[in-house]
Amino acid sequence: MTRWVSRLVAGVLLGALLAACTAPSLAWWPGGSPTPTTTLTATHTATPTASPTPAAPTDLRIWVTASLGPERFPEGWRLLTRAAEGWGQRRGLQVEMRLKPDWGTAGLVEALLWARVAAPEAAPDVVLAPVAVIEAARAKMTLPPLPEPLAAEALGPAGLYPFAQAAVLEHGQAFAYPLAAEAPVLAWPSHAAEELPTTWPQWATSPVPWTWAARDPWAWSGWALYQAAGGRVGPANEPALVQPEPLAHMLEFLVQAHWNGALRTDARTWADMDALWEAYRAEPAVGVVVWSSALSRAPEGWVWARLPGPDGPAPLLMRVYAWAVVTEDPRRQAVAQQWLQQATAAEWAGPWARAAGLWPVAPAALQRGWAPAEAEPWASWLPEAQPAAPLAARAAASQALRAAIEAVLTGSTTPLEAAQQVLQHLGAEDAWPTPTVAPTPTP
Repeated sequence: MTRWVSRLVAGVLLGALLAACTAPSLAWWPGGSPTPTTTLTATHTATPTASPTPAAPTDLRIWVTASLGPERFPEGWRLLTRAAEGWGQRRGLQVEMRLKPDWGTAGLVEALLWARVAAPEAAPDVVLAPVAVIEAARAKMTLPPLPEPLAAEALGPAGLYPFAQAAVLEHGQAFAYPLAAEAPVLAWPSHAAEELPTTWPQWATSPVPWTWAARDPWAWSGWALYQAAGGRVGPANEPALVQPEPLAHMLEFLVQAHWNGALRTDARTWADMDALWEAYRAEPAVGVVVWSSALSRAPEGWVWARLPGPDGPAPLLMRVYAWAVVTEDPRRQAVAQQWLQQATAAEWAGPWARAAGLWPVAPAALQRGWAPAEAEPWASWLPEAQPAAPLAARAAASQALRAAIEAVLTGSTTPLEAAQQVLQHLGAEDAWPTPTVAPTPTP
């Protein structure tokens, strides 16, 4: 073998050996040939951005019913607006106050319901209204309970008078904070020789004629006389909403007063106590059943007293005005609670109630708003005062009560028949007892 051939064979063998070392068998690799390597680009995972913390409210929205507005209570309105403006300035808040009618399509309840649905940014945070208006709102929508610190204060042993507590309680829970109250009272011409009557027999035979709003849709004076007779108002969902004997006794008194000429026939034409007062205040020639607030700055020539009862002055039947938190936003609720801590404090509520011509709902407010000599008679009256019946009860029975009053004053029925018709209207015919009030001929 020649030298070049030997070199060629050696080169071939060396190449084969190198190839065997650099290309190993892959028969053992799971799945055969490996998957081609893919270059991975690192992906940045975004950290969730935290939602911004809602800003604290910069305003407070207050709605007040017209029954507490400047037309009826000008001095009280001035004090209320001044207090709200000062409170807002100290806290850097804008306070917006709006007046709303008590009832009707544009009233507070309907406006609140609409605002909640269509314009929540314009809905109020807190309202000041008669308890009946707040009850009507609660029947149509969910309202938050009274904040616990205020509820505990209001319902404490040294808090509100019993009538005020009862007015805002439902199942032991307070839904509003009472601020002040008023009641039907008897205004009497001071120049009259006959003194203010204190009993029904005196009132029914008084030579000074008197009148009242017998067509009042809520029958405020009718309820006051019914409760003066010892009547109580039962639950709205029970037939025994009114008691027959006190009801018949009250209707009997009206018939006697009308028969004697003491009760004027124009009582059947009046539907509003404030309008009745405006019609007679300039000519004090008759007695008038009016709201106590109307007499806070009564013109000369008038005196007033609690309504007479069968045997003496009757307990006051109170219409209570209260604050209620209506916003469901916890942040706005906190601001509303701060405002209510001032607006319910005795040192403010007492002077405000006096300026508005209303009565206090707490002993501490009476002490702050009235001098001891002025407060002395009220100190015994207010603990015995009675709250108005709940709205549901009055809504169920007021129409029937008003119809019974109309019937006996027109002479179409006797008091016993009219009282029985009320019970029939309420589905309580079986509640009629053996009569103890004798029928009296109607005029």
